[in-house]
Amino acid sequence: MKEQKKLIWGIVLNLLIFVLVTFSTVSMMTGFNFMSKTFAFSATSWKAFIYFTVDSNVYAGIISLIFAIFQLMVLNKKIESVPKAVYLLKFSASVSLTLTMMTTVFFLAPTSSSGFFALFMNSNFFYHFFVPVLCFISYVWFENDCQFTLPFTFTGIIPMGLYSIFYISTILIHLENGVIAKGTDWYGFLFMGFNTIYIVIPLILGITYLFAFGTWAISKKVASKQK
Repeated sequence: MKEQKKLIWGIVLNLLIFVLVTFSTVSMMTGFNFMSKTFAFSATSWKAFIYFTVDSNVYAGIISLIFAIFQLMVLNKKIESVPKAVYLLKFSASVSLTLTMMTTVFFLAPTSSSGFFALFMNSNFFYHFFVPVLCFISYVWFENDCQFTLPFTFTGIIPMGLYSIFYISTILIHLENGVIAKGTDWYGFLFMGFNTIYIVIPLILGITYLFAFGTWAISKKVASKQK
């Protein structure tokens, strides 16, 4: 009964994540504002996908839906358990959203010319805060049945690693005599110049791994207490 309740909660949270991400994505792409008007780190149409925030949330939404489907199959006894690969995908999604939230709270929001809370308005309220928290809770408390070994924690940096390639490529393509073209470093990570890329990117990937390790460790500890 305890495991069944845990499974049901996991399904509810995963479906909620999917619904909120879908709503937020449609709202951003169509320019729909349901709170104070703000355009901080947002874009209409497909331009919204230049942001890791949007990419990571959409990724998490899709994986959460897939996870919920497998959980429903387990609940109905059609399969014994959710595949390990799906757990790893959800793990990397949770890590990516933790990175998104922490980067916003400690770097983007404090340095925003629009004000700290401008980055938590409209779709960004869900993208930068609510969905990351839900994703972390669902994975750590309700999806901790599959405990993988330490080496697998490096899968948590894959989404950020792929995005880094896109981010760097965009800057390089538009680099003008060693100077970053306006608008290409949209997160402002290289505000001290292009040469800092050799420090900034490894630092971001390193921080991402710390979140991956932390998520894995917390999940493992919670799972041991639930037994």
